[in-house]
Amino acid sequence: MKRRWTGILLAAIVVLLTGCSDFVDKDQLSITPEAEIILEANHPVGQTFVSRHGGLNAIEVYLCPAPDAQGSIVLHLRDSPLSDADILAASIPILAGSPEGFYRFSFPAILHSHTHYYYAFLEYEGSGQVGVQTGGLDSYLDGTLYYKREPQESQAVFRLSYDPLLIALDLLFMVAGWIGYGVAGLAILFFSGYWMVRKWARQTRVDFTPVLILSTVGALAAWMVFLVWISIFSIHLEALSVRLIVGTNALVGFICFIKDREQWRKREY
Repeated sequence: MKRRWTGILLAAIVVLLTGCSDFVDKDQLSITPEAEIILEANHPVGQTFVSRHGGLNAIEVYLCPAPDAQGSIVLHLRDSPLSDADILAASIPILAGSPEGFYRFSFPAILHSHTHYYYAFLEYEGSGQVGVQTGGLDSYLDGTLYYKREPQESQAVFRLSYDPLLIALDLLFMVAGWIGYGVAGLAILFFSGYWMVRKWARQTRVDFTPVLILSTVGALAAWMVFLVWISIFSIHLEALSVRLIVGTNALVGFICFIKDREQWRKREY
């Protein structure tokens, strides 16, 4: 019965998420009056930013087309201003008499966009001028505006859009990753300390919980003492040396645990 209700709940969540409209974040909405940058041919305007969620599927930029402007604007998304390769590109038409406001550049959602650093820039092909509205430098802290591929002391006015279903999936993957790291870390600590408490555990015939706790605490205590001693003698260890020390201790503990597996199976709790 519980499984049935769990399945119904999960199905309802999926339907709810897929039925929701895109989530539009309020990234940089501060506007400095009369501070727009003109977007012309061969004069791209760009912005670096950090995506706050997974499922990035659109970038909305505040544009001010002139009454006679007519053509198309292409948005290029790249890893950084130094990159020459597009991750993707999206374009929109600009018609004569188009009003100022946010213009949406949509593209296939990027699942793993969470905390990713990007650089997006606009190129205009057509007649007339299109202004890109800007704000103060301090209005956005995770990037800056670029004009003619040079950083400026201002920010574009923009907001990022995300697919709500992919936001949820990204969070699930993140939680699963945390759990995986936690389990792996606990296993390393346990096996690193097991060989130190092995004799006591076999003699006292305690259950597994105290052994797990003492092995983990013992490994942490031994590592703290080790760090103090190498600090006293000003010994600098490379990352490879640290991995070898930890790996060797964990391997020894794992071998000891495998040897004792029959005794653990025969324990009566």
